[in-house]
Amino acid sequence: MAEKFNNYLTSRSYALNNTQILVPKAGQNLSGNGSGSRPENAISQIHSIYVTKHVSADYSNDPLTQKSIISLSVVDTSVSPNKEYFIANSVIVLPHSSFYIEKAITLLPQQQLKLTYSNISGNPSGVTLSTICSSVDIV
Repeated sequence: MAEKFNNYLTSRSYALNNTQILVPKAGQNLSGNGSGSRPENAISQIHSIYVTKHVSADYSNDPLTQKSIISLSVVDTSVSPNKEYFIANSVIVLPHSSFYIEKAITLLPQQQLKLTYSNISGNPSGVTLSTICSSVDIV
């Protein structure tokens, strides 16, 4: 067995109900707005997940008016339809602050980590979020 330390990075603008894969299943790369490659047949231990909201020039003094609401889930692609297990549901991310999880989450080769943007009020679209997922991939 070999270990590979890896960071999966994304930064993108979200509209209502957009999703982004933060950690792909084994043997795949993050597509589009991300960087990171998960080795073939790797079991990944995610040690930290950080989600940060970018602030635009028209920032309000009331951070709750510019909140973002997200959910994080593990998606198991080995079954049809895919099973989804939430690890954080309806979390508020405020401007100038980060949401983070520093607890080991193990992903089997067929599992991936997904972020869903589901703002209910305030500015529902055009929000930019950046994520960093630090992991040890065991192959």
